[in-house]
Amino acid sequence: MEEDDFIYPPDLLGSIDFEKEHVATYDPQLSLPNPGPNLVVRPLRRSDYNKGYMDLLLSALYVRDQGITQKEFEDRFDRMKASGGSYIITVIEDTSTKKIVGNAVLHVELKFLQPSVKFDGCDDHSV
Repeated sequence: MEEDDFIYPPDLLGSIDFEKEHVATYDPQLSLPNPGPNLVVRPLRRSDYNKGYMDLLLSALYVRDQGITQKEFEDRFDRMKASGGSYIITVIEDTSTKKIVGNAVLHVELKFLQPSVKFDGCDDHSV
């Protein structure tokens, strides 16, 4: 896997201390390196269009939408990636089916009125 394929550097996920950050307990224990059988948590990849990413997003909508073409997806991916870390899109891939089964988007927005503050908003949760 080339790092250029990811929307953000994968090592960013490795910097999260999940033991400190969550309050739930699981049996068997779940973690980023071990999210469950046949599951991998990772940044969105440019090739995820072919792994059902748009189908997952469209399944969460209450209205009919055709989605976007693969070219539109790739163009939008490139623009989001070029934004310099404003889009932290994380997916869960089922490695047995090679399909994206989960998604979360953290959007980081800089503010003019409070220059030392970034606004972080979580959007587009799908599982």
